Amino acid sequence: MARAKKAAPRTKSRKSAVEPRKDKWNEARERREFQTGLREKLLEVFAASNIPERGRGSFLASVTHRSKQATSRWLRTGSAGGIPDAIALRQLSLAFNIDPAYLMGLSKLPRRAGAGAKRDEAASKAREAWLQSVDEAMTRRGAGAQTLLMDGDEMKPTIGQGALVFVDPKLTSASSSGLYAIESAGRITVRMVETRLGGGLVIRCDNPRYSEQLTVAKETELKRHSVRIVGRVEGWLDARWR
Repeated sequence: MARAKKAAPRTKSRKSAVEPRKDKWNEARERREFQTGLREKLLEVFAASNIPERGRGSFLASVTHRSKQATSRWLRTGSAGGIPDAIALRQLSLAFNIDPAYLMGLSKLPRRAGAGAKRDEAASKAREAWLQSVDEAMTRRGAGAQTLLMDGDEMKPTIGQGALVFVDPKLTSASSSGLYAIESAGRITVRMVETRLGGGLVIRCDNPRYSEQLTVAKETELKRHSVRIVGRVEGWLDARWR
């Protein structure tokens, strides 16, 4: 009786032998994901530390010793967003006693064991430093300024209802675009004033809910509309009411 031939060992198909294709490195994608994750973690820290939304850019600037323009970009999304440098990340970690690996998305634990008391103390000191910087800015730039209370929401999200607005009463002409205190029908409020090339002004709200807009060919025409520029806005402190 003939012996059965031994079956030849199976060879792996070419398809199974090929290693799974790996995604190519994408610098823009990695940067975007890192920036989004860092922003979310910063917002968590701010919420836990009761730091108001309006002052977060200034707070970051005081903690990291970076410009407010740069730190504000860390809280933005998309192409307008930014990423702090290594020294700034270190300063943030020290200010809140947070593991820097957590901020960079390399750890799921925000703090090392037993860091609760130190975290609260660090956050308290950071808030005090921020408030001191606000006080110094008000003393330096707010000398001689008049104040008014924003009684409406026409300028949201730039200036919220209930904000304390500082106005320079010496600047009663719109020499450049910006925020100005405007008097109309006996009410003083804040509006964005845009100066157009070739002359003319546009006065409008920031809140998209309102379509109010006044366009004049010359600033002298404001009087005809019973509108007067009271002063230029130098700054404001937002308040959130329950």
